[in-house]
Amino acid sequence: MLQIGTLLERFKRFSKPDILVREKTCQIIEEELGIKLDDKKISFKNGTICVSTYNHVLKSEIFIKKGRILRRIQDSMADKNILDIR
Repeated sequence: MLQIGTLLERFKRFSKPDILVREKTCQIIEEELGIKLDDKKISFKNGTICVSTYNHVLKSEIFIKKGRILRRIQDSMADKNILDIR
């Protein structure tokens, strides 16, 4: 009989690789702007981080500090190819 670990081994590669990017982005936005953001409102695709929110003030603050936020994310996630934040 096979052990359960060997049966579940193939499912390890199905984890979402962008979870770490989303969590780190939330952390950096909270440190820079002082605003707690839910990581489910952030998506990462093709090198672009998209923040989905209806709060226009938050969008403006992210745009104003975009360079600094993006630089911090790129420094902490050097293995990912992060090009832009929207």
